[in-house]
Amino acid sequence: MAADTNIFTDKQTNNWFKACIALNLTKDGLTDLVVTELLNVQTKVGRSCGQCFIQNLIPCPTQDVCKKRKGNNCSFHNSLQPKSCQTCDKVKQNITLLHRFKGPSWANTKAELWATDPWEIGKCYLPRDGYSSVSSVQESDFNGVVSIVLNCTHFQTCLSATCLSPPPPDKQCPLEKVRQIGRDVRHTADCKVTDADLQYFFLTLTTLLADPVCLLHDTSATEARVKLSDLQNDRLTLVDLGKMLKEANQTLTHAKEAGERFSEEAERTLKEGLNTLEAKIQAGKECLENKTQTSEQRIEKKALSGEQRLENKTQAGEQSIENKTQCGEQSIENKTQAGEQRLENKTQSGEQSIENKTQAGEQCIENKTQAGEQSIEDKTQAGEQSIENKTQAGEQSITNKSQAGEQRIENKTQAGEKSIENKTQAGEQIIENKTQAGEQRIENKTQAGEQRLENKTQAGEQSITNKTQAGEQSIEHKTQAGEQSIENKTQAGKQSITNKSQAGEQSIENKTQAGEQSIEDKTQAGEQRIENKTQAGEKSIENKTQAGEQIIENKTQTGEQSIENKTQAGEQSIENKTQAGEQCIENKTQAGEQSIENKTQESINRINQAAIGKELDEYERDVTDLLKRLVNHYRDTVCYVPLSTLDPSLDKHVQDVYATPKIHKMKIENDGRRTQQEEILTYKDCFYRGDHLCRRTYLQGEPGSGKTSFASKLVDDWCNVHESSNESTKEQTAFVDVDTLHKFKFLFFISLRDSREQTHVTHMIQTQLIYKIYAVDEWERAYNLVLKIMRKVMYLVVQEGLDEWSGKEALPYMDGIPKDNCIVLTTSRPWKLADERIKNSQIDILLEVYGIIDSYGFSERILRHLLDETKDFKETVIQFQVFLMRRGLDSISSSPMLHTLVLCTWVDDMAESLTGSSRCELFTTLLENLCKKANPQMSYFDQYYPSPVNCFSRTKYVKPNMEHIDVIAKAAFSFLFSNEKETSLVFSDINLSAHLSESTKQFALHSGLISKRKSKKCYDNTSSFVHKTVQEFFAALHISNNTDVIDNVICEYLKSNRDSFLDISQVFIFLCGFNILAANKLSALMNQVNEVSHGVDHYVFQWDIISGYREAVANKNTPIDLHLSRFEVKYYNAEDLINIFALNASRARSLWVNGHISRPVIIRSQDASTSLCQGPRPVSLAARDYADPSTRAKQKEVRSSASCLEFDFSACHNLELLVLDGYITVLPNALVGLKKLKYLVMNSNFKCEALDLSQCIHIERLELNGDVTVLPNALACLKKLNYLEISSDCKCKALDMSHYEHIESINLGKRVTLLPHCITHYKNLKCIRICTAYKELNLSMLVNLNSITISKKVQVLQKPLLIHNNQKLKSIGFHEFDFNRCYKKGIHTWCLLNGADPLLCADYTPVLPSIKHIELLKVTCSSTWLCSLLTTLFTLDHRVKCRMCDCDITSLKVSKSPSTYARITTDLKNTCIFNVSVDSPGLWETLLGLSVKNLSISGQRYVSSNWKINHVSSLSQSLATLSQLETLRMHLSRYIDLQLPLSLNHVTVCYDTLYQSELRQLVKTLSEWTHSLEARLEFCCGSFKDPHNIIEEFIPIQQELEAMQHVDVKQFRIYYRTSSDSKWSEQDIVADDGDHGDVIVDDEFCMGSLSRILMRLKINCV
Repeated sequence: MAADTNIFTDKQTNNWFKACIALNLTKDGLTDLVVTELLNVQTKVGRSCGQCFIQNLIPCPTQDVCKKRKGNNCSFHNSLQPKSCQTCDKVKQNITLLHRFKGPSWANTKAELWATDPWEIGKCYLPRDGYSSVSSVQESDFNGVVSIVLNCTHFQTCLSATCLSPPPPDKQCPLEKVRQIGRDVRHTADCKVTDADLQYFFLTLTTLLADPVCLLHDTSATEARVKLSDLQNDRLTLVDLGKMLKEANQTLTHAKEAGERFSEEAERTLKEGLNTLEAKIQAGKECLENKTQTSEQRIEKKALSGEQRLENKTQAGEQSIENKTQCGEQSIENKTQAGEQRLENKTQSGEQSIENKTQAGEQCIENKTQAGEQSIEDKTQAGEQSIENKTQAGEQSITNKSQAGEQRIENKTQAGEKSIENKTQAGEQIIENKTQAGEQRIENKTQAGEQRLENKTQAGEQSITNKTQAGEQSIEHKTQAGEQSIENKTQAGKQSITNKSQAGEQSIENKTQAGEQSIEDKTQAGEQRIENKTQAGEKSIENKTQAGEQIIENKTQTGEQSIENKTQAGEQSIENKTQAGEQCIENKTQAGEQSIENKTQESINRINQAAIGKELDEYERDVTDLLKRLVNHYRDTVCYVPLSTLDPSLDKHVQDVYATPKIHKMKIENDGRRTQQEEILTYKDCFYRGDHLCRRTYLQGEPGSGKTSFASKLVDDWCNVHESSNESTKEQTAFVDVDTLHKFKFLFFISLRDSREQTHVTHMIQTQLIYKIYAVDEWERAYNLVLKIMRKVMYLVVQEGLDEWSGKEALPYMDGIPKDNCIVLTTSRPWKLADERIKNSQIDILLEVYGIIDSYGFSERILRHLLDETKDFKETVIQFQVFLMRRGLDSISSSPMLHTLVLCTWVDDMAESLTGSSRCELFTTLLENLCKKANPQMSYFDQYYPSPVNCFSRTKYVKPNMEHIDVIAKAAFSFLFSNEKETSLVFSDINLSAHLSESTKQFALHSGLISKRKSKKCYDNTSSFVHKTVQEFFAALHISNNTDVIDNVICEYLKSNRDSFLDISQVFIFLCGFNILAANKLSALMNQVNEVSHGVDHYVFQWDIISGYREAVANKNTPIDLHLSRFEVKYYNAEDLINIFALNASRARSLWVNGHISRPVIIRSQDASTSLCQGPRPVSLAARDYADPSTRAKQKEVRSSASCLEFDFSACHNLELLVLDGYITVLPNALVGLKKLKYLVMNSNFKCEALDLSQCIHIERLELNGDVTVLPNALACLKKLNYLEISSDCKCKALDMSHYEHIESINLGKRVTLLPHCITHYKNLKCIRICTAYKELNLSMLVNLNSITISKKVQVLQKPLLIHNNQKLKSIGFHEFDFNRCYKKGIHTWCLLNGADPLLCADYTPVLPSIKHIELLKVTCSSTWLCSLLTTLFTLDHRVKCRMCDCDITSLKVSKSPSTYARITTDLKNTCIFNVSVDSPGLWETLLGLSVKNLSISGQRYVSSNWKINHVSSLSQSLATLSQLETLRMHLSRYIDLQLPLSLNHVTVCYDTLYQSELRQLVKTLSEWTHSLEARLEFCCGSFKDPHNIIEEFIPIQQELEAMQHVDVKQFRIYYRTSSDSKWSEQDIVADDGDHGDVIVDDEFCMGSLSRILMRLKINCV
């Protein structure tokens, strides 16, 4: 039924209303076209990277995009700054090219979604304002859709020429007209449209939707045209009208949100129309509902009325029948009595006559009687037979009809099933062949269904009305029929009674006449007998008659009832069969439809599964193919290494020449220092920390130490694991656990020196692997496969040579790579990992390679490839080892490269040239050999042609090639010190030709100094020096011969690259061997840069200076004046560093002297006596046999003798940091001249009898530990002091601290005396520790305090901490206090420090809520007080640590108990941890009745191996009282018998030693436990070294446990290790439930044991 679209009274307003709907319909008609074509636009503009935001791609400022706010900040860019991205810039350029007016709306779009959402590209063609939050075409409005079609020139191909002629922005353009219609409708002032304009609107919009190119056949456009026609001709349904009006309202809402201007009249009118239509729809619904309810009520009333009328009629009829029956019976009775009286009279008068006729009459009556009886009997039987026949015939007829009906239904059912089956099969075939047609039909049916629903709604209203009337009429008819039926039955009853009465009267009359006739006939002899016989006969006949009538009546009723029942049963059977057939047909139909649906879905699923299966099969094939390609590529390239740098072309398989490296784990300390840990011998140690697989492993090592060889060997082992080969069967010489590499499905090897211009790991994989193992047309597919693999499987990335990669960042990018599957191994030189940009948190495992373990075996392997098989290899190796010892070259094993170099040189009979351990000499030998290969001409340097450097003086192949060498050295320097890092090590052949002539380049290539490699660019190749160290050697040679480059080039290089001074350390060392004057100058520059590079470890630079010094000494270069400002003197560098310090005393800014260097150290000034150093002598610089003037001037700074080492600080005017640690003596006034000193630390075993710091006014941190006596007023002038620590071993009298305005931390020992009131209002003081006497300490003045520790000598004023400071105080400490209640001073001080009133703390021990640390030193307290303290700590919401040292805890039972040393920690959930060094009864009595739930008891780590519980009974009694204890964990040195509380659920016990008998006793005790308990036992087996003996000894115990009831052995593991410092490994598992969460929990407590056992039992656990 069409809806009335005249919502408003005004026709023009209704026209405007229709125009709004028409715009929405047109927008819906264009939506599918826009969605489809935007996909094509996305393809045309290209794919973005997906990581750039639009703010990164738009310059700032840009007109119409950037908006400046206060502070000249751009609201559009915010914190995102423009950057260059070639991929996204190209997409942005293409978007602009497709814009008709070249002005895309950039503020609307999100560039990071361009690659995934075409709509974000389409939004660039929307109007500038209001569309940034619109997420799809469907959410956009008419103006937005039309704007996209207009602004994007791509849509020209989708529309006919007439739509764009004349072209936009001409107002006559049809598309411009369409957009103008939208503007006119939205921006109207009066919401009125004339009929002519409305027809124009419909014509224009319909014409657009009927455009023949695309829209004419577009489904959405066709539907929109139909709806436009219905809207124009008022054929829209009420539902459609309401839907469209709501959409129009939503359009208005969206437009308002977009900021578009709408007239208030338009908004009001549209809302009014919507409200009117909504009201009509609601009124229609209510009217229909009311009519339905009224009809139902009318039907109900009619039904009740009819039933009542029927009931009344029935009762009246029954009463009438009853009355008439009684009247008839009375009349019959009266007439019967009258007849009897008449018969009696007649009888008496005719008895005599009857007697006379007795004999003749008897016979006649007898005959007639018999004949009547026979007749009645025959008739009765005939009647019964007739009734029976009729009954059977009726039943048979009904049965036949029922069977026929059932058969017909069955036939129809079977036919229907067959038809459905046929149709189902046909339907499956049709669905299979016509899927697209089905989708269209479904769409059409959906629309038809909507129409049918509308029609049914209207028909339903009419049907309800008709049914209501029909129901009333039916009830009326049934009521009248019931009344008529009752009336008829009443009349029939009356007639039946009348007929029976008349029949009775006639029968009596007949009998009377017969009796009179009989009396007349028997008048004489037998009247009396005849009368008797007559009565008997009449009686018999009457009885027989009545019986026959009754039988006939019964048979008739029975037959009628049977026929009725059979009829009803037949009808019911037919009805049931019919319904069953219909139901069967319906079920078959539904089953058929369901079968069709299932078949369709099954077909779709099969198609999808086939597609998925095909995709998976292709993926698996691709993965297998890639794996095979990688293995083959690695075996052809990475798995081969050059035998020696002397001849890089002589390469061998890595397994042939590889020796096990010496690799150690490095621990990164909290202060950043990196200390050497245990040696690793397995791959698992490289990638795992315990059982945890770490993501980032770094392998560092000095040049030539074997990093590259290790990476190659790892790759080779991985290849053999995934695809075995003949090479894999060779003897293993490295890590044997190659199965660990099974974890990595793929391995991607990247040479970072070959990808210096790339920053992302995936791009490096693409260029170094994919481009080499795939054809050009397979590159993209292979790259996508690698990305897919990275998301699915575990893989390993090996990044080789991080120090040779020159990216702007510290590490290559790993962004976008799933972290869970990616494991990275990176090799590098140590200085690179010292880069502050590489955070410690980014290093999961740090390893360092120190060369090879077995240099003898390594030499033998190399010699096997250098000598003939006829040689005795073992004898040759021995000869080479002797040569190394004689030449002092034993240390070269730390560098496999140098080891091989020396070995090859020795084999070539060049051993006589190796005279020392100088690196310059060694690489000169390398140069000599390489020159010989390129040019065998010989010539020596002489006085006419002197050697440029000393180490060349004995060469014979260098001089003929010196011209080439100088050019190569210059090129090496130019490349190495270039600001373009990416070309410093690997450079193009074009760049190389710019530095080298063709002849020189050929010399370099032929000699092997430079190697050339193919590049992916066909017109250029890449080149590099054979090794970075070789390039550094040549760069140093160029500097030595051209010292002006230090000022002209290197100085600027270091200024622009401040951290690069560490990168040129090898150049500096070589320069020290070539030209010491130039090295001195370069060291000054490097030292200057080192001073300003605060993020660099200064120790690295110090080691470079030491190495340079040693190189200069080895080459006998003079004069040595290397610059160094920061010194760290230790036992292994003292001999060289003290000489370097002598050269740099005036430059020194920091000095750390570790006195544990075999000789005592004395610190003096120029005027100090040196009598303590017996026989002092000046220190001469090592390896010098001359006295250089510049050196003699500095010899006074360091004096050395056999008994001591003496430093003179008189020239150290720039020293800022001084740390003296060890056996060091400072003479009086030795530090007076250190006026710039800021940090002074004097540690243990230190001695100073008269410390004077009065001149050191800049000191900020002062730590004095050891035998130090501070002179009076020596610290008075330290006004900048912020940290002061004076230990108890130091003497300091009359210390005045009132001037320390900046002090932050104070720690004063007991030998310090303070002036009264010298601790004043310190604003910055955070930590104070006073162990000496002080009166009237005012806590209220310490406003920022977070830690305070005082002794009983300190008197605290009655002024508690300020309220706000209570929240800052984290730590409190008490020394020598007595907290027993009888001593009120201790309790009083405790309360003051914890912000409580002492008078209110009688029943509990208060603690500030902010407290986290408590220290009790030599404190006396009761176990009750300590228990109260722990109870209070349980109430806090954080962990609190309480340290007790030398404390006397009074016991309730023992009068004298030893001092207690323990650490008690409380935590959430009533957790308490006891770490005990020395226990006491009072300590364990603290646990009595404590509300602890989780308890841990163990010894402290530094005493755990010898710790034992001395007071077992006290502990046992206390444990039994812990009624709330659930979890108990203990570490015990030996077995003890304890009473455990019944509340316990989990217990873990670790024993240092547990014997078999003790284990049996322990298990027996636990097995008797009546509650559920889980026990974890761990103990050492120190007496067993062989794990098999452990198994033999403890298996019986395990079997005994298995036999126990209520005991379940979940785990029984045996651990073993080869030495006390090696890792534990699982040797055997006797029982295991599969739970591998258990680990050895207390490894630090079992350092001396080689075997241990772990058990886990469950007792009484269901």
